[in-house]
Amino acid sequence: MTPGVASMSRCASVLMLCAAICAGCSFLSPRQDPSRFFLLTSPPTAASQSSPEEAGAIAIGPLELPAYLAGPTLVTRIDEHEVVVSDYERWAEPLQDGFARVLVAGVSDQITSRKVVVFPALLSEELRYRVPVRVERFDRDASGDVELWASWSIDDVKDGRTLESRRSRIMQPSLGAGTEASVAAMSEALQSLSREIADALRAVESG
Repeated sequence: MTPGVASMSRCASVLMLCAAICAGCSFLSPRQDPSRFFLLTSPPTAASQSSPEEAGAIAIGPLELPAYLAGPTLVTRIDEHEVVVSDYERWAEPLQDGFARVLVAGVSDQITSRKVVVFPALLSEELRYRVPVRVERFDRDASGDVELWASWSIDDVKDGRTLESRRSRIMQPSLGAGTEASVAAMSEALQSLSREIADALRAVESG
């Protein structure tokens, strides 16, 4: 082997060794987690609220979500028969917990005569009404717009009668691009549902 060929062979070997070392370092170095975490939110509650006047709380629940929403990631509906589950966009808390939290806050903000609680978190609380909610759809489409379909009722805890039974179908457009805007639209859809429930509760109370 001539000196020139030997030199080139050594250079090639060094380059291959460097490439292998770099590849190994890249493999061993920690990769940045691309996951993003989102929360449903409710508007700020008034700083001062009077104590409930009536005895007997309103319990929101039990809350039933469809199985396709049970996972930790956000879901996008493509059409009536297909949904896409995100790889990196996740809920910061179980969706059922966030849904109940925001719905209770919304109803509580509008019904000040009675305490509003999550069922069955405070079973020791004396209950007057129970509002079971069965969610059929709660997702965004490809443009970020949101649909919330839910069946719910108002049950008299004392005698077990169903005083009101309704089905809400709420369409909430997204006011911007991106996941933040669609999650905000989901929060607003929950506020619309809380207003419908609060209106029905007031009608039951006055009737």
